[in-house]
Amino acid sequence: MRQETKLIYTDLQKHFHNSIVPPSENKIGIEYEIICLDKKTLKRLDYDSKPGIKNILEYFVSLGFEPKYEEHLLIGASRDDFYMTLEPGGQLEASFAPYKTIKEIKKALDTYVGILKEIEDTYSIVFIACGVDPLNALADVPWMPKDRYRIMQKYLAPKGSMGHMMMKQSAAIQVNIDYNSEEDALRKHNMILNLSQPLMHMFANSSIYTGTIQNTLNFRETIWQNTDPERCGISLHHNAPLNSFQDYIDAALKIPMILLYKNSRFIEITHRLSFEEFIDKGYSGYTATIDDWKLHLNMLYPHLRFNFKTLEIRLFDCNKPDVVLAIGALIKGLVYNNKKIEKKMSAQEIVDFAKKELSTSEAFYLSPLEKFLETKKTCAEEANDRFIHLKNMHEFINSLKVL
Repeated sequence: MRQETKLIYTDLQKHFHNSIVPPSENKIGIEYEIICLDKKTLKRLDYDSKPGIKNILEYFVSLGFEPKYEEHLLIGASRDDFYMTLEPGGQLEASFAPYKTIKEIKKALDTYVGILKEIEDTYSIVFIACGVDPLNALADVPWMPKDRYRIMQKYLAPKGSMGHMMMKQSAAIQVNIDYNSEEDALRKHNMILNLSQPLMHMFANSSIYTGTIQNTLNFRETIWQNTDPERCGISLHHNAPLNSFQDYIDAALKIPMILLYKNSRFIEITHRLSFEEFIDKGYSGYTATIDDWKLHLNMLYPHLRFNFKTLEIRLFDCNKPDVVLAIGALIKGLVYNNKKIEKKMSAQEIVDFAKKELSTSEAFYLSPLEKFLETKKTCAEEANDRFIHLKNMHEFINSLKVL
């Protein structure tokens, strides 16, 4: 092994410290997953079905997006404002460039939704916004042809009863935030950890699965709780507050690796190997590098995840675009200040706190939460009501449309 490529402990710490930005560079990044159905049959789309996932990606490429291929298969498309990737069951994920204002996020989101509308008008496809697929059973959802997912599928199968459901049946909204020092990163992590339960409840939107109302408003969270206890949870640090970057690093070092990415291909780790052991011993002739560490961090799935250069908040069920903007505004109001929230807070208190920290123009985007606070009904509870009272399944699915 070459000495210059072998990681040492301080390299891992440097990765976190190198991600620190000044407050003037604070931005919000949104990742938005949605579920794609055949408009006529309401079945999930396969990659090559007609219509299929490939058709969706080809449409983005036809608009000038840069295609991304894996072994000659089109698996993504990108341009400056956002890029598209595929989740394991054909869920479509849009990752938006980070912006300083919610208005900028809205502009990019509106562009994306406009393209989805064009695709719906072109193909027999409907895009729905909910935390789990409400109709199709796990066995009826096809796997996307990506090597990474093939390896993950095998790894997660024995880890929990719902690992494959997490991969193929769930859809989320994720928010990436910046931090300005180690102390600031810990403040933000621990604040959201403290508020995680009311935040998840406020945006719960996954109460129906396989055409049945579940005994929870957030079935997506139930799925995550039964995926892989070593790499999931609210926080990687035993669901406890962090006292330092080192707490997160120590936890990540002890978690088994799933794969490596070398020479433009994914390599399966065939036996239990923590990243700590990988640094010490290597694997199959490979020496640990900082890129391996970044990939390993991305293969950990706590709801609060230090990933690449940001803190990623992964608490939220998929929902409609106005709720996406409400989540972005709420998180911005909560974290981009110097205040600590150490007490438990109600939904009303959380919204009031965020509103005071936002400009009037940005507080406007919290309006979907005003309805929730007034009616005390989550999107999941409203979906349950519609599911019971609408005449047929097509009407119900239309009520969940992204557009």
